[in-house]
Amino acid sequence: MIPDLNRRVFLCRLASLLGGTFISSIVQATPPPEKGAKHTVEKGETVWGIARKYGVDPQEVLQLNRLEKPYTIYSGQSLLIPGTVKDDPPSGEENADRKHVVQKGETVWSISGKYNTTPTEIIELNDLKKPYRIYPGDELTIRGSSPSRSRQQGIAWLCRLPEGVRGRRWRYIIIHHSATRTGNAAIFDSHHRRLGMTYGLAYHFVVGNGTGSGDGEIEVGGRWKRQLHGGHVRSRQMNEVAIGICLVGDFNRTYPTRRQMENLVPLVQYLMDRYNVPKRRVVGHRDVQSTDCPGKNFSLTSLRGKL
Repeated sequence: MIPDLNRRVFLCRLASLLGGTFISSIVQATPPPEKGAKHTVEKGETVWGIARKYGVDPQEVLQLNRLEKPYTIYSGQSLLIPGTVKDDPPSGEENADRKHVVQKGETVWSISGKYNTTPTEIIELNDLKKPYRIYPGDELTIRGSSPSRSRQQGIAWLCRLPEGVRGRRWRYIIIHHSATRTGNAAIFDSHHRRLGMTYGLAYHFVVGNGTGSGDGEIEVGGRWKRQLHGGHVRSRQMNEVAIGICLVGDFNRTYPTRRQMENLVPLVQYLMDRYNVPKRRVVGHRDVQSTDCPGKNFSLTSLRGKL
C-alpha cells in the first residue's frame, strides 16, 4: 500500500491526474474452462461474465471482437476468446519463429516476458526504431518463442544489476497493492518524492494492471537497480532487508488481473532462488505492519501455493 500518506487525499490527487475507469479481470478460485477459438453466447450472458468464465480481461474480449459501446451481445452470437489455442505452438514447434499480434496496453517488454525472450531481441528482429513504439494490430516476429515455457530467463534479464552494483542480502519479499485502481511506477515515484522520499519510488518492483503500464508488466524501480533499501514499510530495519513488490490495484474492491499473477509468480520465484528467501518469508504488507494491504481479495496462501 502507498506508505505514510492519507489514502483519501492520495486517491483524489491520483484521480485528478488520471481520470477514467478500469475494468479488472478476476482471478478464478477454480480452474477456468479450457479456452477455445470461439464462445457461443447464451441467453443472459454478458461480456464481463464470459470473460470471467474464461479467466481473461473483458477489455481484451471487447477489442478482439471489435465491440463498441454499449457492448451489446446476443444469444447465439460467436465471440473470439483471447489466449486461445493458437497462442500456444503445437508440440515440436517451440523453437520455430512465430508471430504475435500486439494487443492494447502491450509493450515490447511485456511481450518479451510472455515469450521468454528479451526486449533487445524483439527490437532487433523487427527492426524497431527508437522510441520503440508498437500499436494494437502490429505483427511482431518472435524467435523461438513459447508462452508456456518458464519465464525465468526473461525475469533474470529484467532483474539484472548494472555493472559494479552488488546485490544486498535480502531476507524477505513483501507484497503490496497500490490501493488505487490505476497507476504505474512513474506516478508512484512522483508522489513519493513529493512526500519527501529522497530515492523516490518506495518499491523495488511495480506490476501493472493495464492502466498506466501494460497488464502484468513488471516495472523495475531505481531502488532495485541501485540495490537501495526500500521505503515500503514503516520499519527501517525491515526496509533494509525486504524487497517490495507493489501490484497496481485496490484489492479490497477488486482482484489482481490474471496477467499480474502470471508474472508475479515467476518474479517471486526468481528472487527467492537468487537470494535464498524461504517461502515463509514471502509475506503481505499486513504481516509486518498494522494495515489491510495487499487487500482482502489478495490471497497470500494461493500465491505461496504456486511458488
